[in-house]
Amino acid sequence: MIQGFSMLILFLIATGLIPAKAQSTEETPMTISRIATPIEIDGISNEPAWLSIEPLPVSMLYPTFGGDMTERTEIRIAYDDDYIYASIRAYHSNPENLRANTFVRDRWGEDEEFTLILDTFYDRENAMMFMVNPTGNRIDFLIFNNAEPNQGTYLNRDWNTFWDAEAVITEDGWFAEMRIPFSSLQFNVNEQGDVIMGLKVYRWIPSKYENHHFPATPPRFRNPYLKPSTAQKIQFSRIENERPLYITPFLLGGFEQESVRNQQSGFNRKNKLNGEIGGDIKYSLTSDLTLDLTVNTDFAQVEADNEQVNLTRFPLFFPEKRQFFQERSGIFEFDTGEQTSLFFSRRVGLDQQGTPVPIIGGGRLTGRAGEWDIGLLNMQTVSSPNLPSENFGVFRFRRGMFNEDSFMGGIYTHRLGANGDINIGYGADTGLQITLNDYLIFRWAQTYDNQEGWGLNSGRFRTRLERSRLEGFGYYIDGIWSGENYTPDLGFITARNFTQFTTEVSNGWLPGESSRLRSLRALIWNQSRFRNDEQIAELISTSAVFLYEFKSGNGGVIWQNVTVEDLPEPIILSDRAKVPIGRYTFYTFGLNVNTTPGYLLRGFVSLEAGTFYDGNKITINIRPTWNVTDRLEFGSRYTLNEIRFPGRDQSFTSHVFQLRSLYSLNTHFSVQKFLQFNSTRKVILSNVRLRYNFAEGNDLWLVYNDGFNTNRGRFEPQLPLSNVRTVMLKYTYTFKV
Repeated sequence: MIQGFSMLILFLIATGLIPAKAQSTEETPMTISRIATPIEIDGISNEPAWLSIEPLPVSMLYPTFGGDMTERTEIRIAYDDDYIYASIRAYHSNPENLRANTFVRDRWGEDEEFTLILDTFYDRENAMMFMVNPTGNRIDFLIFNNAEPNQGTYLNRDWNTFWDAEAVITEDGWFAEMRIPFSSLQFNVNEQGDVIMGLKVYRWIPSKYENHHFPATPPRFRNPYLKPSTAQKIQFSRIENERPLYITPFLLGGFEQESVRNQQSGFNRKNKLNGEIGGDIKYSLTSDLTLDLTVNTDFAQVEADNEQVNLTRFPLFFPEKRQFFQERSGIFEFDTGEQTSLFFSRRVGLDQQGTPVPIIGGGRLTGRAGEWDIGLLNMQTVSSPNLPSENFGVFRFRRGMFNEDSFMGGIYTHRLGANGDINIGYGADTGLQITLNDYLIFRWAQTYDNQEGWGLNSGRFRTRLERSRLEGFGYYIDGIWSGENYTPDLGFITARNFTQFTTEVSNGWLPGESSRLRSLRALIWNQSRFRNDEQIAELISTSAVFLYEFKSGNGGVIWQNVTVEDLPEPIILSDRAKVPIGRYTFYTFGLNVNTTPGYLLRGFVSLEAGTFYDGNKITINIRPTWNVTDRLEFGSRYTLNEIRFPGRDQSFTSHVFQLRSLYSLNTHFSVQKFLQFNSTRKVILSNVRLRYNFAEGNDLWLVYNDGFNTNRGRFEPQLPLSNVRTVMLKYTYTFKV
């Protein structure tokens, strides 16, 4: 396999599809204006420094690329010794259409937005995203994988750093300013003291589904407004590295009430007072390498996971929400296909049921050393009722090669238990841009533990050839082979011991300025999976999909699917319903419709109906959101699964209902309520989080969690009303040294 891979690389180099050595971009960087007079961050960009700078030449991206902008937009960029500054004058001909409803830090709502994207290493792959809305609310994200959805996770919404922004609303529109410290960024400084970065900016007008952006990026690809590879090359001069030390201690106190089953088949209530102290330290070892240390790590303020219902024989995936694991998390990505990865940070500090396991502490080193992007993480947990004390480690490294959009890299992981359990994973990967639009990846992973050992059967291989486009012809071919003993205990997998091929061909159209439609796309998708030991087709699934979007922002998807599956083990839906082992053919039709984000009352509706193994299934998903006022928002989600097996007189019905409410007094104070009902687990879960943000890095949290048994009463009168109830107060303060 390795020899074949090497021969393929040599062939691509010989045919010129991959340059034999790295290419340097010929683009001359745009010089950003350096200012010498102060700027007050108040939203109004009327200082002499601003007036001396020409606005960027923004143009329309949506709804019609290159069309006439219906509103006037002026965006300016500047810098001094310590900060990057950005300002916008977002004029409005009809201020009643101005959307400004979000006050909560990091909440990406449906408001107007001014966004600055900085590819700080100019690697055309990763970037930092800073956003402000008309209320002055700040949002910051990390972008990686060049914002390509098919190459793994590409957006980290939970990352935070230190920066300022203010905004004001007037009868002419809204106006905002940002100030981003160089000390909050990671970047390279060349021998002349210059810094090269990539820049993208845009203004979003949801009431018109209109996007003004710079530089002009044709919407042929997905997420054109996010892609670092299309950023404008810019230059800053004479930047000195400031490396501050941030120390963030926390104090936590709370009360926990738990119902524990006793020997008489009843329950006893246990009350416990909790108190914790811990903290984090952040220090930039160099301008592009950051060290994070944590002691007695706590995540009390993290929002509860969304309830899900499992209709398959594979485990459910829950995303990471904890802040410590977010910064530069893209460097740790090692996607092995089918939402699986060799490293999955939720394995640290959480057991299989999602119950927190206390973390003694640990450290993370992320950034760039020379030409290499590196990520190093090590964490230590204490023992818990289900797990021994464990040490978790991961080392990820990658660098560019051949051309600016190709890379090579590797990864190492370990999970070591105090009881002697050992699990080690390692892998290598490369991504190759073989033409301007075609991308090829190879990824190999292998694991070792003291139960399965290691060998070829403890490996997993993935290769993917892709042309991802919204306009014109697109395709991808994805192949995965997984050995029987592949066991990444620090990762996430759904299945092993299979070979799988997935293909998709598509064609997209952008009808143009005269049409009410913004885009159309049709595709055919097929997936075939084979069991390695039996050499039989376990799954063959084919879908025909049609996607459409109007220039108003309304859109939807229509699809038809046929699946043939040889089920090697039963699917247990409930105590009274299951799918037996056997071979099945079933058909599904589905559609979904979403409204434009500019509406105060907006939503998403999905309907899926058809046969399901030897039965029938209907799934309905409804997600409305309503901005009652600019400070009060309600959102809900209802999912119904109705399954019938007439030939076996079995049935299964599940209801999942979620209700979110959010009240914001201003950008500092907010209360969020999250209520969930899951009929299969027979529980109602309540999560209330009150936050007061004094300043960046200085927060007070009050969190209440409760779980109610819906089966209590005449069905099971001995059940307590609540299993676990907690109230926690947490305070954090960041010192800059």
